[in-house]
Amino acid sequence: MLERIFRLREHGTNVRTEVIAGLTTFAAMAYIVFVNPAILSAAAGGPAAIPSLLCATCLAAAIGTLLMAFGANYPVALAPGMGENVFFVGAVLAWGLSFEQALGVVFLSGVLFVLLTVLQVRERLFDAVPDGLKFAIAAGIGLLIAFVGLADAGIVVRDNGGLQAAMSAVAAAPAAGTDALRGQLLGALQTYASAPGFVRLGDLTRPPTLLALFGLGVTVVLVVRRVRGAILWGIVAAAVAAWAAGLVHYTGLADLPAAPPAFRLDLASLFTADVWARALPLVGVFLFMDVFDTMGTLIGVGERAGLMRDGRLPRVNRAMLADAGGTMAGALLGTSTVTSFVESAAGVQEGGRTGLTAVVVAVLFVAAAFLSPLVAMVGGGVAVPGTLPGAPVFLQPITAAALIVVGAMMVRPITRIDWDDWSEALPAFVTVLVMPLTLSIAHGIAAGFVTYDLAKIAKGEARCVGWVVHVVALLCVARYAAEGFSL
Repeated sequence: MLERIFRLREHGTNVRTEVIAGLTTFAAMAYIVFVNPAILSAAAGGPAAIPSLLCATCLAAAIGTLLMAFGANYPVALAPGMGENVFFVGAVLAWGLSFEQALGVVFLSGVLFVLLTVLQVRERLFDAVPDGLKFAIAAGIGLLIAFVGLADAGIVVRDNGGLQAAMSAVAAAPAAGTDALRGQLLGALQTYASAPGFVRLGDLTRPPTLLALFGLGVTVVLVVRRVRGAILWGIVAAAVAAWAAGLVHYTGLADLPAAPPAFRLDLASLFTADVWARALPLVGVFLFMDVFDTMGTLIGVGERAGLMRDGRLPRVNRAMLADAGGTMAGALLGTSTVTSFVESAAGVQEGGRTGLTAVVVAVLFVAAAFLSPLVAMVGGGVAVPGTLPGAPVFLQPITAAALIVVGAMMVRPITRIDWDDWSEALPAFVTVLVMPLTLSIAHGIAAGFVTYDLAKIAKGEARCVGWVVHVVALLCVARYAAEGFSL
């Protein structure tokens, strides 16, 4: 039956390989089970909402991933996206929407996502991406994944000197009243957030970082020796070492999940004049982020898995419908935008080629809702002291090595870029550079489109570029200009 559904032999794989790939992908993205609820709780009523949000996260991830598995037969897993969840909280706190209204905004973006897919707008957009940019997107995602792995390991950290200076200035000149003090703090944080160059080498003597380096060493040896399941075994080795060193603790096997905040979205109030004026731009931003993140992930994972055919991804419309359906399901369950995860590349590296890999991931997400204490050992993170007292930073030393190694493997398409043609090389370079530095696939793709269009016009090849590229470049410029004016 599995052969008939997923066509395993046709894709050069088997059940064992797909299961290992699914386990690897889930291990690489298990952190979202705990990080997403923690972030969304700021907009959903505080820490008391975390158990229900954890259940919503697991169920939304499972549904979206199953849609991808059976709808498109791709080894791509979905879950509530990082970045999208932060923006979701911002929509509630900064734009004055309720948690329920923000869920309605996410649902509407999912509906528009479906319409764009049914009308084949997204397929045309996918096919219109020049080959050079596709190679750059795949390589940029590789650098992004590797950078996230380095940060998860604590090998690179954000230099908090600027934040410490800003906080010291606030402490030296305390404001009268809570509101005024809050304004000073926000001003200090905004100044710090916009300052450049705040990345440096971390403390390599910290136990979690040493653990990550151990895991990286084991993984590198296994990969070089071509051991089957090398990345998964590297994760297992790091997990065992973390338990032996007392960095993680076994607190139990299972726990009954709380009911998710399902069907709490509020669509009716969005269409009142005062709320709609605030909600409409947010729908556009959520749609922009989801479209570009999904497109980038499918290109990157598709290139690595050898699924691309003459620069095109078969069944791309089905994959995008699955992504849109996941977003709508997530909003109904009570979580932010569900999107394709770049960590799927970890499973692809282990040989995952079909939707069976995604099915394994989906089953594990459902299990995670009941086995959260056990999953927390791998994906819950290890707390280390942060810049602010009482505000620890959570590293992910068990899975960091997997992301670093997979990222390195995904950079390979960069060799296929025509570096002798500056109109191809410069846009590719900008794309590859922007993704890891902004921690955003969407920003990297947007920068690539704009630079590519400008370079081709400057070279006198504007007519050789499809009209879709011109339109997308203009839309990207308009989007960022509007965002700048709204700040």
